[in-house]
Amino acid sequence: SLYTEKQTSRFQRRMLALQPSEFVKASSDGDSAKKVVVGGRLNELLNEHIDNLPACNDTSWILDLALDLYVRTCTAESSDFFLLHGVTSSWAMNQMSHLIQDKYKLHRSMEIALLCTYVVQGCPMIQKDLSYLGNSENWEDLVKSATAVNCSDEHVMKLVQVAKEQSLSDDRHLPEEIYREAAARVLNLSFRF
Repeated sequence: SLYTEKQTSRFQRRMLALQPSEFVKASSDGDSAKKVVVGGRLNELLNEHIDNLPACNDTSWILDLALDLYVRTCTAESSDFFLLHGVTSSWAMNQMSHLIQDKYKLHRSMEIALLCTYVVQGCPMIQKDLSYLGNSENWEDLVKSATAVNCSDEHVMKLVQVAKEQSLSDDRHLPEEIYREAAARVLNLSFRF
C-alpha cells in the first residue's frame, strides 16, 4: 500500500490517510489511490462541518479537554500514548498562543488534531464515572514519583508537570481531582500505542 512502503508507524499512516487529498500522492495501485481520496474527503468533510461550529477561543479550555480525554480513555491497565501527546501539545499551544494573531486557526487546528487522534486511536471508550487511582495522593508525592531515579520517561514527567501547573491555574475548567488523576494514571499505567 501507499503508506506501508514508508518508514512510519501505524498511527502515522492512519493520520496521513486523514490528510486532504491534495497533500497525498496517489500510487500506481488503484485501490490505494481510492483509499487516499476517501481519507482526504473525510478530512475535507470534517473541516467543512467543524468550520460551522463556533471556536472556543480559550486555549486553556482546549488543554483541559485534552487532559480530561486522556484521563477518561485510560483503561485499568493502560493510557493512550498519543492522547498524552495531545495534552502536552495543547499545553505548548497554551504557552505560545499570546504570540499568534489568528487564534481561530490555532484553536481550530488543535481541536481537529485532538479529534483526529481520538478517531485514529479507535475511539477508545470514554469513562463517564471514574474510579480514581491517585485520589489520595498529593502533588508533592506525585512530583516526587515523576522525578524518581527509576522514572526515566520524559513523557511521564511532562504530563505530571502540565497537570500540576494547570490545576493551579486560574483558567482551569476541571475539578482538582482530574488533574491529580492524570498524573497518577501516567505514573501507574503502561502506555497503549
